[in-house]
Amino acid sequence: MRVNYLVKDYKRMKKLANEFNNNLPKTNKITEECEAVEWALEQIPEEYKDIIFNKVCYDKAYPLYADPSTYSRWKCRFLYYIAEKLKYF
Repeated sequence: MRVNYLVKDYKRMKKLANEFNNNLPKTNKITEECEAVEWALEQIPEEYKDIIFNKVCYDKAYPLYADPSTYSRWKCRFLYYIAEKLKYF
């Protein structure tokens, strides 16, 4: 759940990191988390990136032209990659 909420808060954290640009001690952790989300997005195929990101952030439905299990699988991998990068397990 932690990773899920991290992705939901990504846009706010990215804005905060850009505004303060390492002027606050918390920004280093925020920057690290933003980079983990960006890195995980790079690990999944291009055609799934926006769909998966929108599903996690806004709970948008998967498109009907493909099997939902494919998107679900990539969503799980996306969240796993973030947790792996941040060493949450």
